[in-house]
Amino acid sequence: MQWTIFNGSITKENEVNLSCRNRIFNYGDGFFETIRIVNGKPVFITDHLERISKALHMLKLSLSFTINEKSITSLLEEWCHLNGVTHGGRVRITFFRDTVGYYIPDSRKCSYLVTGTPLADNFYTLNSKGLSLGLFQQHLKPVHPLFSIKSTNAILYVLAGLHAKENNYDDCLITNEFENIIEATSSNFFMIKGNTIITPGLDEGCVHGIMRKNLLSIIKNNTSYHIKQGIIQPADPQEAEELFITNTIHGIQWVVAWKDKRFFNTKTKMLVPLLNEAVAASQHKERNDSAG
Repeated sequence: MQWTIFNGSITKENEVNLSCRNRIFNYGDGFFETIRIVNGKPVFITDHLERISKALHMLKLSLSFTINEKSITSLLEEWCHLNGVTHGGRVRITFFRDTVGYYIPDSRKCSYLVTGTPLADNFYTLNSKGLSLGLFQQHLKPVHPLFSIKSTNAILYVLAGLHAKENNYDDCLITNEFENIIEATSSNFFMIKGNTIITPGLDEGCVHGIMRKNLLSIIKNNTSYHIKQGIIQPADPQEAEELFITNTIHGIQWVVAWKDKRFFNTKTKMLVPLLNEAVAASQHKERNDSAG
């Protein structure tokens, strides 16, 4: 049995009662944030809070409580305690405008719902089987700040996921309005070529990934790789040595197949221990700060 938190009230997931007139159903009027749990505690919380605050401001949503690191951490730790998640887990907070009105809402009032599941792995692990990637070009993603947030209106990603499934891919790469590769359905995209790690720039229209941000910092401070953020065209992955995708839940996932080319993970797998070391160090610092 899974417990959820709805506007501060604890209830069973299957007993959450949302009106069929709710704006999240009628207009996709909201956004969500998915947060990784390690050792029963949320990680990268400062970065998630920054992205939440930007989304609230952009979508003109107002919460009835002060949102800060302490309040978010307390909320997620309460969810972990309720559901017995003492090691790895994933938590999703969905924020949505909770008011009446048609396209013009009556207010900015915002509600939230916390859901999630435990994970088998506490820290990040590299996928044992490489992913196969396809290319989704039926619909192009606009390059605009509004499309950088994790909106509940995610139809583009749903269609890309269906395209992957219909063509026996594990995932698909999405292109922007200029037909450049920007991301996968739920992950940021990276290529390794020689001593350079390449990823689409944020100005290309990809989601501002939390894992992307932290991994770039880890690479910069702990490896000899050069980082290049810019344009990736559909022909470019064919020239890469390795490909991988990243998100907060799975960390780093290596790619074995793109079109007719096959890849290994020699360089990619060396990044996973560095990522886990950074997470462990961050949690150690938080414990010491709390004790002090």
